[in-house]
Order: sequence, then structure tokens, then C-alpha cells
Amino acid sequence: MRSRYHLQALTLCVLLALGCDTPVDPGLVETAEELVEITRAANAELGRVTFQEECASCHAAGDGFDLAAFSFPDSTIIRRALGHVNELAANDIVAHVRTLQVENLKRFGPVEGVDRFSRIFQPGDRQLQSDVDFARTLFGEDVWPSELTSAELALIDPTDIAVALRFPRWSSEESNLDWMPDTPLSEGITSYRPSNSGSKYSSYRVGATLDTYYKYRTDHALRNAVESIRIAERSSANLEAPCLVQFSTLFRPEECFQTRRWTASLIAQHMVRTGQSDPLESFLHNLWWDVGNAARKSISHGNQIDNATENWAMWMHMGWAFAPEMNSSFYLGEGLKRLGLRRHATFVALRSMVARSDGSHHAYRDLRNVVLFAPDHWVAEALKFGYKHLIDQLEQGKLPRRRYDLEVAYEKLISTQRNLAARKLWLAQYLVRPLHQRVMELLPEL
Repeated sequence: MRSRYHLQALTLCVLLALGCDTPVDPGLVETAEELVEITRAANAELGRVTFQEECASCHAAGDGFDLAAFSFPDSTIIRRALGHVNELAANDIVAHVRTLQVENLKRFGPVEGVDRFSRIFQPGDRQLQSDVDFARTLFGEDVWPSELTSAELALIDPTDIAVALRFPRWSSEESNLDWMPDTPLSEGITSYRPSNSGSKYSSYRVGATLDTYYKYRTDHALRNAVESIRIAERSSANLEAPCLVQFSTLFRPEECFQTRRWTASLIAQHMVRTGQSDPLESFLHNLWWDVGNAARKSISHGNQIDNATENWAMWMHMGWAFAPEMNSSFYLGEGLKRLGLRRHATFVALRSMVARSDGSHHAYRDLRNVVLFAPDHWVAEALKFGYKHLIDQLEQGKLPRRRYDLEVAYEKLISTQRNLAARKLWLAQYLVRPLHQRVMELLPEL
């Protein structure tokens, strides 16, 4: 690598050589500047320092781990780095990344086929062609299987079954359908103290909790860091919070999306770095869902981010796959429906149902969602499955415990029948009526 001396340094050298009284020929300095050059090998340690100062704010892991893990080529690293540093420093960063690669190889061994275009966490490691293809791949034919039991459905791991939904690449310079955020966390996030939103929260700045994570990189430190970010980006006590999604005038869709994507990428890199393929605690994966919710809200508030529907569905699905018990199946199902993936949406509703806690009102919402999303020829069998699951739960004494849960249960059962009638699916309504009546008999009275 070659680096030119600064013009002022050269001027000083010429002055010392010629004496203060000797006029300096500007041409001499210019010529000297062109001739005096220095060479040295790229320095990985300088690259580490430079990366942390100039690049780490967007690369959430803080040290360039993703560039090494996803095998970014030297040319790409240099091209991107030159937007922030000079060529010498860019080569130092490359040396640093290659050092990380050697360390990763010693720790994890060779990893085949992983690069910056990889779609990590893509279920089944492939994308199916269509909604029908999904049904046939999962069930063997385009129907909801009448013999499927709740126990059998609960054993289907959503992180393993291929879907027709495209999950994000690690890095794409052409669109926002990737993990890498386009901007770092704002000062309004990193300087915020979560305790400002309530005494039970941390009194440390968000930036300090991130520093602690970078030092220890434990699951516990990760949770503390992302929880602090989560509070800062949505708390009404933070005047700089971009994710006040309930208020159209305060919600800043693009900034919220970038903030949440930054957090999501931090969690993903932690999993890759620590070699974890099993789910982390549900709270962490739910933050992937939140990225999709930012995209969804950008639509409902009339200020869409790019690729809003695709981002809505793929991020919510990714969060849901690791924690199917956590959220309403309606929001993900609606995103899937908009992409023409009604069978996927039906599967999400019923797989969520069998993951719910005992007596949860969400199971009755899931039943209603089947009617909203299922293709006509799926409705009868899918609803029969849902009703049978509820009957089995109720007969085991797993009843809605709170009055609110019971009220929602009755409301959604009535809504299910009304939606069936609205779709004029008379045969399906006839076939499920005895099951509907049995659920109503087993439920406690209001």
C-alpha cells in the first residue's frame, strides 16, 4: 500500500533543508510530493481500530464479524470502505476481516456455501415456487389433511419446513430486503436511558449496554442490550423515539424500520457467532417480528417504506417461526394473504393455535382467522381441525380463566360463523356446526 506525505510536512522539510531565508519554489514542493512515497503491509490491528471508529455503527456486531462470516470479497470491502476511509485504511480493514475469518475457521470449522447473498434462517434452506407448492410439499396434496392431530401439528417445526416466502439476504445493495441496515442507531437511541421510561428499567445509556455486550457477548448481555434499544425506540418518554407506531403523526416509518433491522441483525449475528441454531428466548425472536410490524404500520399510516408488504410478511414470519406462541396470527396471516399465500396463512393460524398456552383467548382468534384466510376447499377440514382442538382442550379442563379470555372466546366463535356465512360456504358451515355447538356447551357461561 502506498501513502503520500502531507503537503505541509513536505514544505517543512524543504524549509529546513534550504533555510528560512531561501524562497521556496512551489513547483519544487509539488514535485517532491509526487516523488516521496511510503509503502507498508496492511495492518490487521489498525484495521480493527479503524473499523470500530468508522464502520462498526452500521455493522451491529461491532467488530466486522459479519464481513468475515459471510465471506465478503476484498473488492467489496474496499469499495464500501472507501466511502469512509482512504485506501490504506481500507486495506487494513480487509486484513482485520481476514484475521477474523481465520479465527472463525478455527472455532467453527469450514462452512460451505455461506456468503453475503445467503438467506440465513430460510426454512428448509430453499424457497418454494407457490402457495400450492407449499401445501403439496408439506401435506402431499392441496388439502388440509383430515387425519392430522394436534399433537402431530405441534411436532412440525416452522423453522424446518420450506415456504414460498423469500427471507432476507444478509446484504443487498439493490433493495432493503436484507439484514444489513442502511443507517446506524441514532444518537437519540444510543444516548437514551431506559430508566426515563420507568424505574424498573436500566439507568444505563443504551450505548453503555451495547458496550457491555461487545465486551462479554453472552445471551444475558444481548438481552439487556436489545431490551434497552426496544424501550428507547418506542417509549413516549423519549422525544427521539421513531417507533411510536400507534400515532401516525409521531411514527417515523423509515427510521423505525432501520432501527429495528439494526437490532434484528445484532441478534442474528449473535446466533451465528455462538453457533446457535436452536431458538433463543421468545422475546429476542419477537424483535424480528417487530421489524415486520414497522413495515405493516408504514402501510396503514399511508407512508410506505420500500417493499413494505414483502418486508411485513418475511420479517413477521421469521419471528413467528422461532416463537409461534407469541403473536396474533392475524397480522402475519394478512401479510401472507396480500402476497397470495393463503395456505401459508392458514397453516400459521392453526400451528399457532396448538402452541398457545392453556385457556388462551388467542386460540379462538386463530380459529376465526382460518375462515379469513383459508382457500374455499380448505375451509371445512381446517375448521374441523380447529374446533376439535378446542374441544379436546376444554374436555381436559383447559378453560379460559379470566373473564376477558372468555368474552373473546365467545366473540370469536360467533365471528367464525358469521364469516362462514359471509363467504357462503354452506357445506362447511353444515359440517362444522355440531363441533361449534359442542365448544359452546363446554365453555363456562359468561
